[in-house]
Amino acid sequence: MTGADRLARHYRRLLWAYPRRYRRERGAELVTTLLDDATPGQLRPTVAEARDLVAGGLRARLRPPRHPFARLVAAQVALYAGVLGAAAGVLLSGYPGPPDGAAAVAAATIAVPERPLARPGPPVACDMICPGPAGDGAAAYRRPWDHTDTVLIRYRVPAGQLSTVVTQARERLAAAGWRVTAPHVQNDGVVWFGASDGRLDLAVTGAGEGEAVSIVASKAASGRAVALLLTGGSAGALGGWLVAAWALHRFRRHRAARRWALAVAAAPYLVFGTLASLAAAGFTAASAGLLDRGAASVKVPLLVLPDPTTAYWAGPALVASSGLLALVLAALPGPALPGPARPPAAVRRVPAG
Repeated sequence: MTGADRLARHYRRLLWAYPRRYRRERGAELVTTLLDDATPGQLRPTVAEARDLVAGGLRARLRPPRHPFARLVAAQVALYAGVLGAAAGVLLSGYPGPPDGAAAVAAATIAVPERPLARPGPPVACDMICPGPAGDGAAAYRRPWDHTDTVLIRYRVPAGQLSTVVTQARERLAAAGWRVTAPHVQNDGVVWFGASDGRLDLAVTGAGEGEAVSIVASKAASGRAVALLLTGGSAGALGGWLVAAWALHRFRRHRAARRWALAVAAAPYLVFGTLASLAAAGFTAASAGLLDRGAASVKVPLLVLPDPTTAYWAGPALVASSGLLALVLAALPGPALPGPARPPAAVRRVPAG
């Protein structure tokens, strides 16, 4: 093997950074140009050449077709994939699920120095409306729809002492080192505040009807859960953009019949996936950092995952199946339109992508 052959082999390996369509159309020409520009006796690409080739390849992979709608679709796919990645990160963190019942009861007894008559049993699966504990008791809930899993502890208080009990509960928690929010009084007489010790979030509410104080405990947003959410979201967004750019280039080169099939298959994903991902991202951003909704801010991305135990599984399942079907249609071989014309022979050493 001559020195030129060895150098050409190294250049071809670096060209794997480019999409296959690019290598097929311009790979041979790029290698020839790089060999012409090489110094006599050169056996390996220089560091600058390797860096520029890899960077150019990544730019080529990240660049969708030059059309505003293509870039909009790529952004939508990146957003949805980012939410999916964030949801995967939350699942890996072990964050979903109600907090430990004993820990929730212990926190509640700091606020109200009485132990509830009943301990929370196994979590009850429910959606919008969950059955409350009977009397002074406790119950654990698992909400598969939005994963706002909680433990509820309820205390009956004497008539006319509701506001006093809530105010004293806030003072006790603050004295014990909990971060507490300012008390909120609603027009209907409901008074509530939030508290957190970094492990548990509490929402303490006093309702006039029945003179009851309810303490809802949920897992606090741990640093590990937030880190995995951000890592998964970033990786998902990057992967989604790459997949979208690949699929859009495939779409552009297929004939009209395949394009129509792709458009029909992807329509449910583009419509409902956009709504779901925007809602999840918006709710997460709106609730992040709020003491009384910190738990929801981490769990909201899970909204995009289909859960067969709920009545809402069909929506996410439809979105996922629509997107997968569109990708399969894009990947299938078939008659394709010819690619773009080759660039002029006088190309620069560092490709523009």
